Amino acid sequence: MTGQQELVEQVVREVEKRLKESGSFKRPEALILGTPGPEIKNYLETQYLLHFFGDSIKEAVECSRYDVIFLMELPDLLLVQTALGLPYSPQAKCVLSALLRGKKVFAWREGIEYHRYRDTAYKNLYLQYQEYEDKLVKYGVTVVESISEIAADDLPHKLQPEGESLDLTGLHLIRESDLMKAPARGAASILVRGEAIFTPLARDYIANHNLYVRRAAKR
Repeated sequence: MTGQQELVEQVVREVEKRLKESGSFKRPEALILGTPGPEIKNYLETQYLLHFFGDSIKEAVECSRYDVIFLMELPDLLLVQTALGLPYSPQAKCVLSALLRGKKVFAWREGIEYHRYRDTAYKNLYLQYQEYEDKLVKYGVTVVESISEIAADDLPHKLQPEGESLDLTGLHLIRESDLMKAPARGAASILVRGEAIFTPLARDYIANHNLYVRRAAKR
């Protein structure tokens, strides 16, 4: 990391700190099942307050306090129990509780256990597990395989408009004042880096002005 990049990171952290202290910046809370890789964890820490599933979380009522659940590992047992709506384990109870409450649940594709046996499993058995995965998707679980897919879900989805797009990929922290440049330039959409952070006022501006947000792939 260059000296300039370090300075930018320090400024971003200081802005986040001041927003938190002022009470205007409250990150949603996320519950993690499994172990995310360093890069994924670093990104999630910029967007959420992270909590990891452990023995202390026994009941679904405790899971209901979290805004989003990330299934970094999805063992076959948890896949089947959740697909069949059977809260037999603390993990399945937690995921089902979140889905019943309309909470976001993400499953990391590489962590889905049965995928590892694609080349060795009997076809009909593998297809059965695929059906279980399809059920989870129908229930509201989003299967992702990159940070950009998670980031794209952080803001409301809209159809991408035609015309000019304002490029803000040079910014780590997106403020309301940055977004105000879009209408002046006739842009109905903005392009930001995958790990960009939006201030609360910036999020409000996007919603109020129907701006389309596109996340660029990590460079």
